[in-house]
Amino acid sequence: MGLLTKVARKLVFYTHPYDLTRDTTLLLSFMPPRTEDLYRDILGTSSVAEYSARLAFGVTQINNTNLTIPETYVELGLGQTTKLTTNAEGFTHWSHPAGKPVPADGPLKAVNDTGDQKDISIGSLDVHNSNFLPIICWPRVNNGGTATVKFTPDLHVYAYSGYRETELIRGEVENFLGNWNLSTLLNIPNDNRFHLYEDKNDGQKLKLAKD
Repeated sequence: MGLLTKVARKLVFYTHPYDLTRDTTLLLSFMPPRTEDLYRDILGTSSVAEYSARLAFGVTQINNTNLTIPETYVELGLGQTTKLTTNAEGFTHWSHPAGKPVPADGPLKAVNDTGDQKDISIGSLDVHNSNFLPIICWPRVNNGGTATVKFTPDLHVYAYSGYRETELIRGEVENFLGNWNLSTLLNIPNDNRFHLYEDKNDGQKLKLAKD
């Protein structure tokens, strides 16, 4: 869990008295939502949201007798590099991540130094049991080759109001409030504060401003 805080963010959404004249629900999404698939299926909302991503490189191992070994992986922070090598028994392993983790926009790199082609994947680790979940795979990475990933969690924020519980949202998104690259925000335990308000000079339009 040591690297968890390197890609973890705490978002605080707040209002001042009289900022809002109606109940408002915020939707946080990494992809623009498909309006035909959106349901409001919970009551209430929270003023604090925490996001974390545990990123890792993985590879499928096969020894000299063609016995498949469980997938091995290494967890990295943003801006770090790891090297994949093979020992005398034919098993591959990852080196300890090199480089100091950076707070934002640092690429993750995996270098194949096994002397052979390898299938290298990038994925995430389950927060609860640390199981490796591959997301993208580079097949047959040549010896000396590098798999490079730029992690860009681009968060989109939308607002809804006036919907009933379980009501299907059939129209366009009511109000797009903005998008932020989470990797550029402050790490936990720091707060990233966002002010939600109705702009009285712009027809009571909902707006979200980052402090």
